Amino acid sequence: MDNFVKIKQTLALDEALFLKIKENIFSGGNANGDNLRPKKFWLFAESLGEFRRALYIIGIINNISEKNNDKNKPLFFISFKTNSTYALAKKILNPPADFNNIIYFFHPSGIFKKLPNLYVSTIKPDYFISIEHPVSNKLIRELLNVNAKICFLDINPLFFKKIRTLSLKHSQTIFITVSGEGNKIFLEKIIYSDSLNNPFLITVLPDFLKFNLDLDNNGNNMEVRRDNNKDLVISFVSIHKNESKFILEMIKEITLDKDLNQNRNLKFIFAPRNIKISSKLFKIASNLNLKPAYLKNINDKDIRAGFLKNNSFQSLIVDDYGSLGGIYPLSDIVYVGKSLYESERGGHNILEPASFGKAVITGSYASNFRDVVNSMVKNNAVAVITERDFKNTLYKLINDDIYRRDTGLNALNYYLEKRDKSKEALINYLSANFIKP
Repeated sequence: MDNFVKIKQTLALDEALFLKIKENIFSGGNANGDNLRPKKFWLFAESLGEFRRALYIIGIINNISEKNNDKNKPLFFISFKTNSTYALAKKILNPPADFNNIIYFFHPSGIFKKLPNLYVSTIKPDYFISIEHPVSNKLIRELLNVNAKICFLDINPLFFKKIRTLSLKHSQTIFITVSGEGNKIFLEKIIYSDSLNNPFLITVLPDFLKFNLDLDNNGNNMEVRRDNNKDLVISFVSIHKNESKFILEMIKEITLDKDLNQNRNLKFIFAPRNIKISSKLFKIASNLNLKPAYLKNINDKDIRAGFLKNNSFQSLIVDDYGSLGGIYPLSDIVYVGKSLYESERGGHNILEPASFGKAVITGSYASNFRDVVNSMVKNNAVAVITERDFKNTLYKLINDDIYRRDTGLNALNYYLEKRDKSKEALINYLSANFIKP
């Protein structure tokens, strides 16, 4: 069976696009890789944030290729494994013209671990770019066997403790980028301590790849015009099971505060990381008399009109993936989840609401963004809370308009400055190492 048929049957999402790409690969050249065959990039993006950054990177590579007057537009594959990313990918299966050279495919963990050779032999990538995630030694060897150029973008240095003894028969250089000289020094000790022959090239970029978001807000959505200055929307996004229960009960206490409710018209949005718990959140919100509505049941495409102006609803339960881009502009305060409890530690992307100029709250267990959080705290651009002080911090942001707006503005300015630096460095890095004229 043709390898493309195999991968299509189990992994691909869009048959028409897949067939178009298959024709494109074989119409312009041969397996020996002459100049007429388009260069193939495989971007390994496990979850939603990495998928969006993959699209961002593809946009940069396409732009550079056009400036270099390349005869063939590069061909891109983006692979991922989470359900939320799968849902988003299905929504954009008919991408705009700038992205008509992309195929997305799902790599369930079990199949991918057992059959990396199927993926590699089917795609035969010229470049493999892993975005912030490690991969197995087995996959690395398969990629090296087809002479793929491998790059780990913004990787955790600890990963390389496991792969530092790659076979010396492979002469290709493996590219690694990290942020911070400390990470580079640590990596060099790990990789070069036992052998000078390991083929790794380490580059330091000034800031995390997380700053490269394909949102292009530039503060345009910083404010949503309210009917009066009492209206306030508080969103809790990417929340997990334990913290969501605590948050709902805390919100119930807030709604019972008569003094607060005389001064504010509060509305709440709850966006769980896994929409499988949306029905449970709806039930709890109903029992707490928070007058919930499901996002999918808001018929008006303008959520502001369908939810904010409708007094029948006080809370909105998000039961669809890929909706946060519409939630952030409506919000005044945004809590970003997986950060309140040690059992749900890690934290999700605080930079997305920051890019909309919103007052951002995160828990003390946001370890995935520790350096970003610490830097934002120094710039008065985020509020870091624990379970004990969550409600008091929320009260302060609700009651103090100046503090809330300044926090959001500081977050926006911080994000824009870091984004511009990071983008420039990323363009230079990709140009030098992967898209030479």
